[in-house]
Amino acid sequence: MDKTTELFQQKIRIKDIAERANVSVGTVDRVLHNRGEVAQETRDLINKIIDELQYKPNIIASVLAMKKPFRIGVLIPLPSDQDSYWKFHMDGIEAAVKELSHFEISIQKYFFEITSEESLRLQYEQLLENKPDAVLIVPVFGERGQYITDRLAKEKIAFSFIDTPFEDERALSFSGQNSFQSGYIAAKLMSYGISKETTVLIVNIGCDAYNGPHHTSRAQGFKAYLNDHNITETKVRTIDIPSGSSDLDVKEVLTKAFLDYSFVRGLFVTGYEVHRVAKFVDEKKLGNIRMIGYDLLENNIHYLKKGTIDFLISQKPASQGYKGVMNLFNTLVLKQPLPPKTPMPIDLITKENVDFYLYL
Repeated sequence: MDKTTELFQQKIRIKDIAERANVSVGTVDRVLHNRGEVAQETRDLINKIIDELQYKPNIIASVLAMKKPFRIGVLIPLPSDQDSYWKFHMDGIEAAVKELSHFEISIQKYFFEITSEESLRLQYEQLLENKPDAVLIVPVFGERGQYITDRLAKEKIAFSFIDTPFEDERALSFSGQNSFQSGYIAAKLMSYGISKETTVLIVNIGCDAYNGPHHTSRAQGFKAYLNDHNITETKVRTIDIPSGSSDLDVKEVLTKAFLDYSFVRGLFVTGYEVHRVAKFVDEKKLGNIRMIGYDLLENNIHYLKKGTIDFLISQKPASQGYKGVMNLFNTLVLKQPLPPKTPMPIDLITKENVDFYLYL
């Protein structure tokens, strides 16, 4: 049995490559990690032997041996209370970090007020001062936050997006839902439950200052389904409610809408504040209204179980946070290629299945 056959019958080691090339283990290591000075002739010989032996480095073992901490900065909206949508993202992020604890992964949290661009800027400056290895961003300000990704790219700090889609080819990945398709599905659900000669209100809460792309894309998807299926008898009207509006403001806007538009039988709320619309419907005792909204916040679940809300579309925010961290780790630490997008499933939740639903 020759030497090569013997090597293939056991795990190939850096030491084996060094012996065949008649060089030190350190020289092989420098070639593998492309660091330090190695003569080109020696480098070519080592690479040839690596190919012949089909050597695959044990990356996980190498990372553990390095004992180098990997710090991820998280730039995310401030959870407003215990029932906050953004809290679920942090749950997923922390679950991923816990799972990777033996790799010395840590997170640095930077919370900004979602309606304040100044708050975003201040938190971002603090993030930069602490020099993270990578950054996970919720890009709710869209193009107005372009300076953030421009600076990160200039500083050669890798970044990924979660939750909110934003086109930037420099981002390593995006973990979130296809907003257009979720709106398309919402219209299909709506069409099953109401007669065609009715009015459906699309209600956007807070799309003026943040999350505009989400709201707009969902509304476009909703209308596209009706158009694709020639449901022209259904009238669709859009109601915009500014961010920061009080419950009284929401009540006044919706009261006016129900007076202005006749035979309203459907409500599609394009965000996670659907419970505020459900509260209005309950207080006004408006029966025979089909309502669809987003996400499993406690208040939303309350109205889902009560029957005021018919369907909630889950964006799986905890999974977004979890996958966001894992994508950065796999790409930057384990050097694994990843697709630029990790789409979240479009999960439809009803009062009958909500208690069996897995958040992560």
